Amino acid sequence: MAMHDATEAIWAFVILGSWTAFESLAGDLWVAGVDNDKGQAVANLTFASVSNKLKRPDDNLRPTTIYKSGINPKTNYGSFLRAVGSVTFQTLRDIKNYYEIAFGNDVVRLFDEIENDYIEVLATFRNIKGILLAGRIRNLSIVSTEDSPNLIR
Repeated sequence: MAMHDATEAIWAFVILGSWTAFESLAGDLWVAGVDNDKGQAVANLTFASVSNKLKRPDDNLRPTTIYKSGINPKTNYGSFLRAVGSVTFQTLRDIKNYYEIAFGNDVVRLFDEIENDYIEVLATFRNIKGILLAGRIRNLSIVSTEDSPNLIR
């Protein structure tokens, strides 16, 4: 039984590590894309900001806070938005949302066409990690597999 528990723990950490790598890459790629954009993504994000589609992490964001961040929002808008917490990449929904706001619907369509449910499955497993690690679930087959045919049963 100890070997089984150890194997489950290893797989849980593999899943967490895979999600962390994806989350980090998705955020870094988004920031690089926005920072190097010629204007359309920044315009889309500026409109989204005024339309309250971005997170409002701190209502006390002052010019001195912006200055102390060391990031010029005019030249590195993506870096700035992530630094002040206006965008986060912790859930698949957030990742797709911020990619769509900045780069349009085609990017989200690419996510759906290319990832073949694997990222969705990874996100689902990541969301139940606390339960897994706490040992409350012994059998992963209880996770719904109807919408994700690639989910291992």
